Amino acid sequence: MITCRNLLKIAGFAFLLSFLALAPTHLPAQSERGSSRQPNIILIVADDLGYNDVGYHGSRDIPTPHIDALAKSGVYFTNAYASSPMCQPSRAGFMTGRYQNRFGYESNTDLPEAGLPLSELTLAEALKKEGYATGLVGKWHLGESEDHRPESRGFDEFYGFLSGGHSHLKGELLRGRDAVEIKKGEYSTDLFSAEAVDFLERHQEHPFFLFLSYNVPHKPIEATGKYLDRFSEIPDRNRRTYAAMVSAMDDGIGDVLKKLKETGNDKNTLVIFLSDHGGAGSRGSDNAPFRGEKYSLAEGGIRVPFIMKWAGQIKPGSVYHNPIISLDIFPTCLALARKGRPLPQSLKLDGIDLLPRLEGNNPAPPHPVLFWRARNRHAIRKDNWKLMTGANESLSLYDLSNDVGEENNLASANPEIVQELNDLFMKWDKGLPSPAEREPKKPGKRRRKRNRPAPDAA
Repeated sequence: MITCRNLLKIAGFAFLLSFLALAPTHLPAQSERGSSRQPNIILIVADDLGYNDVGYHGSRDIPTPHIDALAKSGVYFTNAYASSPMCQPSRAGFMTGRYQNRFGYESNTDLPEAGLPLSELTLAEALKKEGYATGLVGKWHLGESEDHRPESRGFDEFYGFLSGGHSHLKGELLRGRDAVEIKKGEYSTDLFSAEAVDFLERHQEHPFFLFLSYNVPHKPIEATGKYLDRFSEIPDRNRRTYAAMVSAMDDGIGDVLKKLKETGNDKNTLVIFLSDHGGAGSRGSDNAPFRGEKYSLAEGGIRVPFIMKWAGQIKPGSVYHNPIISLDIFPTCLALARKGRPLPQSLKLDGIDLLPRLEGNNPAPPHPVLFWRARNRHAIRKDNWKLMTGANESLSLYDLSNDVGEENNLASANPEIVQELNDLFMKWDKGLPSPAEREPKKPGKRRRKRNRPAPDAA
């Protein structure tokens, strides 16, 4: 009997075959590549990091010298967005380069059968075909069943955990399929950083893709004394521990960048750093100057720290102001790996390759329009105008050029702009499946609500 699950597998397999048919069937040996070796790629993602919780954005109580150095040696984006204000959908978006709404992935769920649809090609699968060694260190959160695990979705190596959250001080992590206990006195952030350094050491002689997916500063708000001692002057307990978590991640990023230089790969590696969405204010984060937080479609929920560094290719100290989105990671990385060969049209990506913009070869804005949909809420940004639904489903309009805090609702004064943006959203939304069509459900059991997003304020 052919089930829906089997049909999904068949569709996914057919999609992969179409991609593989367009990809190269032979990659030259290392000795043949010489200086033409493909650039390495390191993608570093923080979990629930606030926009104002990095030094280069103005944080005064959390020093982040290594993240700041990364920004200074590359480009940082002032209008960078996550494609969702929630963990799972955001990761589904940047791992595929497609709006996750296209495959019904709009909210967090802990159901074991949930996972990134097998019909979608992951960045790891695409880069692996291009000859890259691929490794995931840290949080996955895109499926726990055998078909959806990292090893089944393009990663040669995996060290971390599969679910959405995990204690930083205890419990078990996975090395592949083997459980590894976090020992007393160990800190998962340190373990992830050390594993990433080891990956760089072992794969220094060939192209690699490392996805370093930290789970700090996501709850539980935990840190070891080593990091807590750095912030004894912060009176608020949550903020103090949160700061310690961010500091631990910054140390780890410093270790990774140091190892990259020691192996001689620092000049041939694209490094990307971002948060998966805005910080959760109740847990100590700071999204200033924006309103809103995680789960919200206000700027504080979706505008994120975002840095790219590639020595000799991206001008150090650059600042890019045009809006970009995390969906751009996939096409940027794949275009880099293919070294001028066009991307397969079958991918139907929503993201774009950012490098021509950063190199000055294309001055046009990458995205004249950006969209967000999270169940019954939506937002759209066109130029500096942003339209979104509020708590009572009314439409709010903001001019982000002089109101990044979204304090002044201009909808009543600009009905023609409201109509234009709403029409654009409805046109985009028309071809998408509703969330209920694709989200997994368990018969006879109520869905868990702890991750249900709070509505935006009007």
